[in-house]
Amino acid sequence: MALPVPSLIGVIMALLMDIFGALNLLVSPVDDVITFVMKSGMSGGVLNLPNFILERVAATILVAKYEQCNENFPFFASAMILTQIGTVIFLVYLHMIGFISELEGVIAFGVTCIVSVLLFCLLPLVSRRAYARHLRKGSGVSVRYQTAENMRAASLLNKLMVLYACFFFAENFYYYVIMFVLKLEDVALHEALLTLFYAFITLEIFATTTAIALSHPSLKTALRFPKQIAMFKDQRSNRVCVEVTSSTNFERCASGTDVRALDGRQLLFSLEQEKEIYFKNYAVMWNK
Repeated sequence: MALPVPSLIGVIMALLMDIFGALNLLVSPVDDVITFVMKSGMSGGVLNLPNFILERVAATILVAKYEQCNENFPFFASAMILTQIGTVIFLVYLHMIGFISELEGVIAFGVTCIVSVLLFCLLPLVSRRAYARHLRKGSGVSVRYQTAENMRAASLLNKLMVLYACFFFAENFYYYVIMFVLKLEDVALHEALLTLFYAFITLEIFATTTAIALSHPSLKTALRFPKQIAMFKDQRSNRVCVEVTSSTNFERCASGTDVRALDGRQLLFSLEQEKEIYFKNYAVMWNK
């Protein structure tokens, strides 16, 4: 899951646990269910990191098969999410029955963060090499376009991956300190530090969601809307004279494109001719 859904589930369950505890309703099996879901959410977010890597590797190496598999329905992404959920449930169950200790889980999550970042740093290089290989082979336009998109996706995900890894590693380290280093006997102070831990996870949710939104062109434009309003008001306060074109010039531009040659001669193209020239040159470029 690219979105911080697991972390959000963990925070909601922690909030529910506090509410049920304040109402004296935190009894078995309600306590066990909330704890299980909360730990699944808290730990499930770490598996976003290897999910990113596997999905990008499949899209880069198995270009044609990846596109064919996800043509009508995102089968690959769905399989990855279901695998992530199943793995998390299994690991949390092993922890709940005492087969995996909390310290072992913390260490495993820290190692996962480090290894994932190191592997993800290699993905842009793999994407560039795959693109160069398809250019040399003279692959079809669709394959080359997809490999070019893979390079762009790898660069966009770099920021998100680093952000995720930094938050997960910091949260993991903080949890390790308050649980296994400090070993506080003051229950109130211990609960306060745990509340700060949940607040840190909430900050992770907002930060990663903002990073995802800013990487999307349409959402990025929408988020800049207030800034555009301010610029528009500033432009209105400093009005400039705009030259009004004649009706004949407007009609000529509406029926065609005003293009001039190097010697200044006007070259008029109809819209159909312009499309034909554009796609012809586009095909020539891709077939080089």
